[in-house]
Amino acid sequence: MSADIIYTKFVKGNVFTINEFFSLGVNVYCDCRRETGESSHLVCVGGSDNTGIWGYIQCFAELRQQAVEFDDIVCVCGSGGTVSGLAIANYLCGMPYRCHGILVCDSNQYFHEEVNGNLEALGVKDVRSEDIVHLHDAYKEPGYGRNLPCHFEFISQSAVQTGVILDNTYTGKAAYGLRDLMQNKPGVFKGRRILFIHSGWLFSFFCI
Repeated sequence: MSADIIYTKFVKGNVFTINEFFSLGVNVYCDCRRETGESSHLVCVGGSDNTGIWGYIQCFAELRQQAVEFDDIVCVCGSGGTVSGLAIANYLCGMPYRCHGILVCDSNQYFHEEVNGNLEALGVKDVRSEDIVHLHDAYKEPGYGRNLPCHFEFISQSAVQTGVILDNTYTGKAAYGLRDLMQNKPGVFKGRRILFIHSGWLFSFFCI
């Protein structure tokens, strides 16, 4: 949340937080803000609503247009929107790739339920999440937004050796998990070309 507020302040916006009791009237609240001429938008957890999912469906379309050659797509899985959009787009295009999500919280069951809910919301009823995305939940410890020394060492190595900055909550843990899978479970990606989706979130460093 702190990172969200920092980013919003950069673009001269305002963030209003709500609790579970106020959430029932939040749409009315947004409508009232609009009546004053202000632009408002309700952002769900992780931005993983239909708008966010369509953003990653469009991301998939852009990847296809770039004609990058790869076999597997790997992304971080923190609220389910990114992996949902990519996996659903991949399915609708005939499954040319394998999609993987590396979890930073919750469980495989939770995120399969999220993807299945998104499939249903989009009217895709002939397939299940378990058939279109591979989830890996071994790299979320010691918990959401928390890290082990090896995570920070890996993030530092990435910055020094490649110039690619990873954050400690999302992309850092996911890329660390990808490297571990390649080193210790080589059968997962053997002979396959991997595209890792860097989904950003550098601003979470402000919250360390």
